[in-house]
Amino acid sequence: MPFLCAVLGLYALQPATAAPDAKRIQSLVLKKADGYFFTSASCMYSLDIGGVDPSTVTVYMNTIPEHVELLSIKKEAYIPASPAEGEGTGTHIEVSVRFSKSGDYRLFPLDVQIAGRFYTLQFENVHVYENAQRISPKLSVDVASPYVPSGTKTLSVEAGEHIIFTVYIQYAVQVASLSWTIPENSLFKEIRRYDMAGNAVHPDFSPELCPLVMFDWQPLSAGTYTLPAVEVSATAYNGALTDMEFPRYTVSVRPAPVAQADAAKSSFAAEAGAAFEPPAGLVQELAAVPLSDADLDMLAQLHRAERRRFPLAFLWGRDAVKERRAAEERFGLQPGAPSAGVPLFFMLLVAAVLCAVLAAFFAAAKKMPAAVLSAVLLAACAAGAVASGVLCARHYALCRGGPLFPIPEKNATGLAVVRRGSRVRVLDTAGGWVYVSLLDTFGWIPAAEIVPIE
Repeated sequence: MPFLCAVLGLYALQPATAAPDAKRIQSLVLKKADGYFFTSASCMYSLDIGGVDPSTVTVYMNTIPEHVELLSIKKEAYIPASPAEGEGTGTHIEVSVRFSKSGDYRLFPLDVQIAGRFYTLQFENVHVYENAQRISPKLSVDVASPYVPSGTKTLSVEAGEHIIFTVYIQYAVQVASLSWTIPENSLFKEIRRYDMAGNAVHPDFSPELCPLVMFDWQPLSAGTYTLPAVEVSATAYNGALTDMEFPRYTVSVRPAPVAQADAAKSSFAAEAGAAFEPPAGLVQELAAVPLSDADLDMLAQLHRAERRRFPLAFLWGRDAVKERRAAEERFGLQPGAPSAGVPLFFMLLVAAVLCAVLAAFFAAAKKMPAAVLSAVLLAACAAGAVASGVLCARHYALCRGGPLFPIPEKNATGLAVVRRGSRVRVLDTAGGWVYVSLLDTFGWIPAAEIVPIE
């Protein structure tokens, strides 16, 4: 009897074990332990139950969904990081599964018995991606609205309209090459190139779309086309170099409508960002005695001779500028400013090289005044060569006379009449048309209506 009383007394002195908080436990969710889940790979869910000793926990998983294989269930003790997770030793549970098919999954609840009481704990919803070693890089395109109706790959635009589109890449480590072919009868230019299009390397898996490059495409003729294809090669996660297929978009281009001149002006100004209000004196009637084709060719030859003239050549021979101006006055044209001479560019370039050699020689000989003078002359000649080279690189032509169009369509309303024999600067070419500037006015002229000045 005394022994029984002692045992009961010792039992009474032991601290009572607090019952688990059933509401807290029932609210727990098994969450994925990895950033992404992939097919044919071990994928782990985990859960911490604070304040519950592992010896009192039993875990069951009685129902397995289709395309899911249970690999293992493990429990172990852990020490909670904060009192809010419970006091004393907690239980860490890991459930490893393998998915055979990609898609969205939510596993059936996990049955857990704690100190004789049963709970059903939910699994987090997850998306399972195809195994990264088997994924090939993909391209996608985002075309600015309103050209593409939602859910379609068909565009409908008018000739001369701008189509802005961005190319995206997915599931790629690095882009190896990026190229494209400029479509016929259109203007096509790169607006922006993103980091992924350079030498950026992304070894870690990501399902996000990465922008590559943005383009501006302007089809100029009516018809049915496809969106200009961009050729991209990229390295996949398994190290393979892949040539990607570009998404196919059908583009229906309607003829530009014939509008009143004022409407055409405002439309083109909105598209191109330039006003087509001609300066005073630009729009003129054709000459009373128009230049013949032979006269136009002769005038073009004078312009070419002017570009090839040597500096100060008029002192001992032919004055190309004076001859050209005299011819323009004879035909009733406004004489233009002198053109940049190509020989002057080469002379300045040679002079800059000689000054560089002299500056280096005098510096080595420790003749600093001469070296400084040579360096100053070098800077002046180099600056002159750059300025002259920029002017010589410009392309000019003589116009045979006719209207200047806001868009490269003959049925568009002309904005101005360019006098026959006028010199225009050629800025671009597309589909049998040239984009030119004359003073402060810009527009399109058929290529057959100009005589190039080489």
